[in-house]
Amino acid sequence: MKNDIEINADPWAYQDGGVQLRGELYRPPTVSNGAAVLVVHEADGIGGNVREHCRRLAKLGYIAAAADMHGEGRVLQGDEMHAALATFRADPAHLRRRVRAALDALCELDGVQANRVAAIGFCFGGMTVLELA
Repeated sequence: MKNDIEINADPWAYQDGGVQLRGELYRPPTVSNGAAVLVVHEADGIGGNVREHCRRLAKLGYIAAAADMHGEGRVLQGDEMHAALATFRADPAHLRRRVRAALDALCELDGVQANRVAAIGFCFGGMTVLELA
């Protein structure tokens, strides 16, 4: 497959209780292989690193979903980001519930085989994926 194929994100809305989450969904340019990968962002929110990994995964035939851990697709900075991280660290059940909402929403998508789903994360996202496991 050529590397110059452009993969664009579609909005991906799901919920954790009353919190509206707005991730991004990347689909392969050809027929999906049925497998999917949940990609969890760094502390600030969905950014360039996560998007690039999602694009690469989609080019390989995976459905890739960038999870929104902060709600409303927000990207946080400074004190707001540190406060959000402190909240997740102080309440691991809350962290697990939030990432589980993303995993469950991904598994419900057309074309996704729930027994062929993986999760990866970067920095805060890595910690989150470990909590999911």
